[in-house]
Amino acid sequence: MKFLSSFFMLMLVNIVTGQKSTVIETTSESDCKMERTYGYEYKTFYQIADSHNHNGDHIVIQFYVQSVSDAHILLSPTSFPIDTDPVYEIVLGAGRNTFSDIRRLQKTKTKSTAITPDILSSTNLKGFWIRYFVKGLIEVGEVGNDVPFLFWQDTEPLTIRFFSFCTWGGIAGKWIFDCPTANTGATSSEAVEREMTLVEKLRRDLLTYYDPYARPVLQEDQRTVQWVDEKLKWDPNHYGNISQLNLAHHEVWTPEVVLYNAAGHGADILNEAGLVVSMDGRMCWAPQASLTAWCHLDLSTWPHDQHSCQLVLGFWSQQHLLDLTATQNTTMLSEQKTRSEWEVLRLEEKTAWTGTPWIAGNSQSNEEYTDVPTSNLVIQLTLRRLAQSYISIMIVPFIVTITMTFLSFWLSPIDFTKLFLICLDLVILAMFLVTFANTLPAPAKHTPHLLQVYSWSMVASTISLLSSIFVIGLTRYSHLQPLPHVLNKCLEARPTRLLLCLPQTSSDSENYNQLDENHVPTTSTSSYDIQQQWVNLATVIDRVSCIVYCLFLGSILAAY
Repeated sequence: MKFLSSFFMLMLVNIVTGQKSTVIETTSESDCKMERTYGYEYKTFYQIADSHNHNGDHIVIQFYVQSVSDAHILLSPTSFPIDTDPVYEIVLGAGRNTFSDIRRLQKTKTKSTAITPDILSSTNLKGFWIRYFVKGLIEVGEVGNDVPFLFWQDTEPLTIRFFSFCTWGGIAGKWIFDCPTANTGATSSEAVEREMTLVEKLRRDLLTYYDPYARPVLQEDQRTVQWVDEKLKWDPNHYGNISQLNLAHHEVWTPEVVLYNAAGHGADILNEAGLVVSMDGRMCWAPQASLTAWCHLDLSTWPHDQHSCQLVLGFWSQQHLLDLTATQNTTMLSEQKTRSEWEVLRLEEKTAWTGTPWIAGNSQSNEEYTDVPTSNLVIQLTLRRLAQSYISIMIVPFIVTITMTFLSFWLSPIDFTKLFLICLDLVILAMFLVTFANTLPAPAKHTPHLLQVYSWSMVASTISLLSSIFVIGLTRYSHLQPLPHVLNKCLEARPTRLLLCLPQTSSDSENYNQLDENHVPTTSTSSYDIQQQWVNLATVIDRVSCIVYCLFLGSILAAY
């Protein structure tokens, strides 16, 4: 199967003229002319020999083309015409391979259109012929069918001497045409050269017969040792001492690298980028790549988390002929430190020999490779999150909420401001919990310690809110009975006041338990003292709640 393409035979017809005659012969593709095009630019013009151009009443051009759409053929009286010069432009498979037309100028003046769905193929060569009569009739048909599917009569016919091929922007095409005649072995057209720079000449010589689908490697002991393209070597003395050449990615062979453990679609991970080829055939390609792979996450210490991830890279095709290795890049570490929230602590690469199930499941054409292991490049990354920004974003607000709850216990028991502080505290904690839910990857196997601290802190703030509501209700309610005498004595004891930092009351004044001879007891004074005793109790409850809150919060912080 490797050499099947060398014996592939095509039924090709070269450019001939005559009285409604067609010359068909069987010949090898290697005996014909071949051109590859990319984008809308007529780069090479072929001159039709005079003997074929003037003998007879028409010209026949037969060719094969492989393209996804928009195959352009230009018939011109002159080589390299400008956009305003009169020409015939035939487009096959225009409009995403849905119609074909004949134009009188390049890109404009459409004269005839035919609906031709899927007339071109991106995988197979399709054969067509063009007949141009000297009286101005243009006919276009498919090989094997003499009836044209597209035609137009020009009332002011042109004298056609040159033709050229191209496609459309971003579309590549392969053209087979102009095979040797059966009698003379000569071709019926000659390429017309225009004045070219040394770079253009070098590009033409390197890429005219280059096949971008063939694996261009230097082999030794049937193993790929490096990416060296033997077909892209040149002598700089013949090209003005040019030692390097920039090429587009579609012009030469590039490896089909895939990410085997991708989180999603792992094919075509290398973006389009230009290549630099040296005079010794060494290729240098630096495409950008965005890789998304699965990692085993442990977010317990988030945002100070550290993870180990694997990237398993390999080839989609020709795995048995290619090896993928990595070289150390000293610039990568300095770049990622300034443009990413991750720091690469360790990067290791190794080659792992594995099997590829899609090869084993193929037909008999790959039987010789089903038992051959293929090499994959396994890159082991150890990453650590840079958490400096998270400290100011999440740690500082947490300290602020703790402070507000702590201060609420030291406000007066009859002050509603303490409820406002605790409610604001709960709103801030709830907002941050929602932010965590949107920031953290889900599902996470381990709950971050910081998230648990925020959650338990919200529970503590809720209990503090209930305590404050009870304390305020205790002070706002008019009590008719004083506190029990033993309890009141404990609250008014000096050690209790010093320990809980209780404020002084009227009972602490110098005149307490001393009666003036003009003093008259009143019920209002007695009611005030009773209410003050309950206020003292509420203050003690606040102080004890503050101590319990601090111990609870301290245990949470110590645990996480």
